Amino acid sequence: MEVYGSDGSRIECFYTSMAQCKGGVTGGVAGMCFNNPYYVTPASEPVPAAQTAPAATPARSQRR
Repeated sequence: MEVYGSDGSRIECFYTSMAQCKGGVTGGVAGMCFNNPYYVTPASEPVPAAQTAPAATPARSQRR
């Protein structure tokens, strides 16, 4: 959020969502919410490959 005051403006970067920022604006703070141009979305964690069970050995007949 860019906050406007008698001493100029400043950027406050402690909001975690746009809704939270907009709640701060309506709470009596003069300012404007905007997306942080320097924010980089974290890379997603790779999905582990499915663990496969070893193939079952067919049961042998008890007959001789």
